[in-house]
Amino acid sequence: MRLQESARPNGRPGSNGTVLDEARFLMRWAVGKRPAERVTAKRRRRWIQRLQRSCCEYWPDLDANISVTLKRRVHRGSGGLILCGVIRGTRACRSFCIKWCPAADATDMALTQTRMTWWRRHHPALCREVVDIPAFWPDEKVLLMEGRRGERLGRHLTYGLAPVPRSTSDLDGYSTRLGEWLRVFAGGHPEYGPDIEPLLGMQARRRDDGQLTVNARRLLEQRIERGRQAAYALGRERLTSARSWADRFDLDAIIAAFGDREPAGFIHGDVKPDNVLVRNGDLTVIDWWTTPRVSWPLSDVATFAGNLRLYGQRPAVERAWRCFARAYYPVGLDERTKQAIDLVATIMCLTAIAEKPRQTSLGRVAASVWYDRFARRLAATASPIAQV
Repeated sequence: MRLQESARPNGRPGSNGTVLDEARFLMRWAVGKRPAERVTAKRRRRWIQRLQRSCCEYWPDLDANISVTLKRRVHRGSGGLILCGVIRGTRACRSFCIKWCPAADATDMALTQTRMTWWRRHHPALCREVVDIPAFWPDEKVLLMEGRRGERLGRHLTYGLAPVPRSTSDLDGYSTRLGEWLRVFAGGHPEYGPDIEPLLGMQARRRDDGQLTVNARRLLEQRIERGRQAAYALGRERLTSARSWADRFDLDAIIAAFGDREPAGFIHGDVKPDNVLVRNGDLTVIDWWTTPRVSWPLSDVATFAGNLRLYGQRPAVERAWRCFARAYYPVGLDERTKQAIDLVATIMCLTAIAEKPRQTSLGRVAASVWYDRFARRLAATASPIAQV
């Protein structure tokens, strides 16, 4: 997503503006970009009444005599707002989350539930680590999701910023488990029939023998173009060092190393530490959006690697990556895979910092003072997370 020049408010610091001026400008910009939608009391009552009428359809173990509690706190997630609640009955109790996405496409939201239902039906053994999506309300643009407790794995990477409970302090173990689960999730599945067609990504195909393939070369070309657009947008925001991000890559050689019939598998699409909940040795992968879908599994690995790099140069980040990579690639990483992971992760980081000023959290925007330093490091050095 490009940062439009016309969207800039007045008062932009000049070329000799200080870092503090830049931070103040971005904070003012973020205030203006806050979404107008909010969860009103009327909307809450409507959602509670709907759950009271239909919860037995979603969870048959509940009886008709139930009470619904919707917590007041609203969490901002990617693409929408999240509210948590509890349904209490005489025989059972269920926790749930409501994800409201007022700006999302209702077709994409319906696709999320359809694909998740298909995948849970075909691979029930892998569903313990995945939240269920029992319902989609198209008129409200709401996904009703199963509630899971836990701390986000990302808290383990910021020990100095937030305390981590003892019950969730095993960073190495959780990173290893995530790598093992994602490897099984991505591949090793049986041949599929024609019913998998709705889950195929843009460049994925099902062969006549049921095997799944993906045009990895085309996906790399698309990612590179996205990286160039992000670098151009950052250059317009005076982060000109980002424009040299491709200098340390032999792009032609990396593209040529992958064909148009690479093995495909299921992907999550946004595997990052904040999308993994951990609690007492268990982990849950959350924030499924139009997924699971069939595409290039390497993109999930690179997304995780890129998100780790956004945490900065911390020992915990390197430990998490080593444990994750060794679990996902038990026989080791070959050179072409390392190069592809580094390339896709770098592009992901560029895209993330290019879109960062549009985020609504003032805390995130205030951290923009390190954008330029990060962009310089991104363009000048190979990512340590690729060196495993």
